[in-house]
Amino acid sequence: MKRSPLLRKSSLRATTGLQRRSPLRSRPKRQPLEPGEAEWKRKRPGWCECCGHFEWILHGHHVLYLAIVRREGGVLYAPENRMDLCALCHMNMHAGSHKIPMWKVPAAARAFAVELLGEHRAAEFFRRRYAP
Repeated sequence: MKRSPLLRKSSLRATTGLQRRSPLRSRPKRQPLEPGEAEWKRKRPGWCECCGHFEWILHGHHVLYLAIVRREGGVLYAPENRMDLCALCHMNMHAGSHKIPMWKVPAAARAFAVELLGEHRAAEFFRRRYAP
């Protein structure tokens, strides 16, 4: 039995140049950016604030983790909560294999944590996640 041109899968592409997209393969809609997010994610060269090596692309590390800032209702991409790290230091920090010494954490980031969490909770956070 011969198939009609309407039933052929390739006929849509051949006649109109259009391709069908599977609903599972459709592109996700882009969410609007948070205030300050574009500047935060901008690639920048510089010196890693942890190991001191020069890198062409530094990673923006949230000193007070993003989930905590979101839970407490703070500004998600506040520049005072940022620390520029190389890829290796950033990966090791989140993997838990390396803790950044507290003296390398910017004073503005410590003040941001105290303002958002309070003195006691900020001290507990830094004690658990950063080296003394």
